[in-house]
Amino acid sequence: VKLGDYKKAAKKANAETYETDVTDEEVAETITNLRKMRAQQDALKESQEEQPPSWNDIKDEDLPELTDDWVKTLGNFENVAAFETKIKENLAMEKEAKNNEKRRIAMIEGILEASEIEVPKAMADYELDKMLHEFEGNIAMTGMLFDDYLKSINKTRDDYRTEWADQATKRAKTELALTEIARKENIQADDEAIESEVNTIMDRYQGQQGIEENNVRAYVATVLTHQKVFEFLEGQK
Repeated sequence: VKLGDYKKAAKKANAETYETDVTDEEVAETITNLRKMRAQQDALKESQEEQPPSWNDIKDEDLPELTDDWVKTLGNFENVAAFETKIKENLAMEKEAKNNEKRRIAMIEGILEASEIEVPKAMADYELDKMLHEFEGNIAMTGMLFDDYLKSINKTRDDYRTEWADQATKRAKTELALTEIARKENIQADDEAIESEVNTIMDRYQGQQGIEENNVRAYVATVLTHQKVFEFLEGQK
């Protein structure tokens, strides 16, 4: 791994500005969507059908009225004004999180562009395996078998491996770059934080086969170390 000027790339990414203001229209749209969701739930209860009415079938007159009493059914809100304030705060937090993600992506793009990184085939294959495993998990959450899903779209696992090859290589390069920056800057994850997260994961998956504590610890250490690397890069102004 031959890193380029990663501090320069970080400074450039940190200098970028993103839209942070939340408009009244965005607040109103979010509240309307929440009212539609409640209307769907109410319609499903009343009709005793297995499926709620579609989003487009819900008319304005079907929506619950936006009142102090109604917002109290959604949480600890004193009135509509307090509810709108909370919605605005939540939207601002979402925008900030998205902006931070955009900034980190820009950092990585800059660092990779300035660096020379050779990815071993085994590492690229490992990233592909992880991507496929994640995708299979997402499909399984819908209640569909992955093989059935592949048949329905006339694709194979190898098709996805071909499509995702470049993305997997980029993910591997990112891992190598972050690990090398951690080495050069002597950045390490806190041992207590690692143990705490390992214990949480092991408790969550207690009794499941294939969950090795040493593998979990190595994974957690890498994730937390890379998080600290990003924090270091975000401090480059």
